[in-house]
Amino acid sequence: MTTVTQHPDHNRRDDDDPVIREWLKIKHELTDYRQSTLQFLHPLVVNNTASIVAGMEVAAELAMFKSNGKILVPADKKGNLINYVIEPAKSVMSVVFGDAKFTTNPGEKWYQALRPDKLWDRLTDLEAAAKRELPNALKNLDPKTGAPKFVNRWQARATASSIIPFALVSILPNPTDEEKDVEAMTEMAVRNPVGYVGTRFVQAINPFGWGDHKRQLAGLAKIAAGAFTVIAGFRNPRVNGFGANPAHAIGGTITALAGAQLMLAVDNQSGWSQYGSTLWARMFVLPNSIMNRYTNGDPNANWYSLAHATFQTSNTVAFLAGGAEKKDDGTIVDHAETKKEAKQKALEEKRRKKEEREGKHTEDSPAHSVSETKHVSRVSEEKSVQRHSV
Repeated sequence: MTTVTQHPDHNRRDDDDPVIREWLKIKHELTDYRQSTLQFLHPLVVNNTASIVAGMEVAAELAMFKSNGKILVPADKKGNLINYVIEPAKSVMSVVFGDAKFTTNPGEKWYQALRPDKLWDRLTDLEAAAKRELPNALKNLDPKTGAPKFVNRWQARATASSIIPFALVSILPNPTDEEKDVEAMTEMAVRNPVGYVGTRFVQAINPFGWGDHKRQLAGLAKIAAGAFTVIAGFRNPRVNGFGANPAHAIGGTITALAGAQLMLAVDNQSGWSQYGSTLWARMFVLPNSIMNRYTNGDPNANWYSLAHATFQTSNTVAFLAGGAEKKDDGTIVDHAETKKEAKQKALEEKRRKKEEREGKHTEDSPAHSVSETKHVSRVSEEKSVQRHSV
C-alpha cells in the first residue's frame, strides 16, 4: 500500500524517497517483532514488563557501581545471604550521602563553585578535578596495588538518581491505560504542549501519584541520570587522576533523550517501547566507550562491560514488550487507533480556532472597515440613483 504524506507546499509520495521507504520498512519489521513477542509471552509476563525492565536496570546500575570502584559486599560480610541484600543497599546510601556529594577547593563554598563564570572550567579542567579528589582518593586505596582510587562522582550521581527510582518502579504495581485517559492526554499534547509537559512533570515528582504514574517517575530519573552521565564522561578514573571519554558523554545524551520520551509519551506502550529503541542508539558509541576503559588500564572495565550488556538487554525487553497489556484470552490491547482519532480531532479543533481568529482579525482590521464603508456608500448611491430614475 502506498503511503502519502501531506506537505504544506506539495504532496510527496513516501515511497518515492528511498531513505523514507527503507525507514518505513524497518519500522514495520520492528513492529512485527514486537507483536510476535507479545503473542508468544504469557499475559502475566506481558502485564509486568515495566517492573521486569526496571529490575534489570537496577541490576545494571549495581554493576555500574562496581565499575566505579565500589565494593557491594565486603569480604568479611560474604557467606551470609542477608548481607547480599543489606550491603548493596548500604553502598547505594554511601554514594547518595558520600560519593555523590560536591567537593570544593580549600576555602571555597559550594555556591561559589557553581558560579556561571567558573562552572565550565570546573567541569572540563581534569587536572584541577584530580587535585580536589586526591584527599579522598588517598583514603580509598586499592587493596591490590595500594594506589589511590579516584571515584567518578558524577557517575555516582547518575547511578544514584537512577537506581533508587527504578528500584521503586520495579515493585510498584503496573497500571493499565484507560482509553479515556489516552484520548485526553493525546488531545492535550496537541492542543497545549507546554501544559502537557507540565502535567507529566508534576506526575513524575508527586509521590502520592507514583502508583498510577510510575513511568513518568522512571522517565524523569533517566533524564537526570543522562545529564549527570554527560559530565561523568569527563571524569573517567585513571591511575593518577581522571580522563575524558567523549563516547561516554554521548551515551549520556542519548539516555536523557530516552528518558524524555519515557516521561512524555501519551501511553505506557509507546513510552517504554520508544525508550528501549532510543537507547539502542548507544550501540554506535558503546564499543568505543568500552575500549577506552580497557586501553587506559581501568581495573573495573569488565564490570563496565557487564553493566552495559545488562542495560542493552533491558532496552531490548523494553522495546519488544515494555508497557504492553495482554488479556487472559490472548488479546493484545492496542491504543493506536484511539491516539490517531484523538490527534486528528485535536488538530481539526486547532485549525478551526485558528480560522476563527484569522476571520475575526480580518473583520476587525482597518482595511476591512474601509472596504465595508465603501461598500455601504456604493449601495446607498445605487439606491439613490434608482429612486431618482423612478
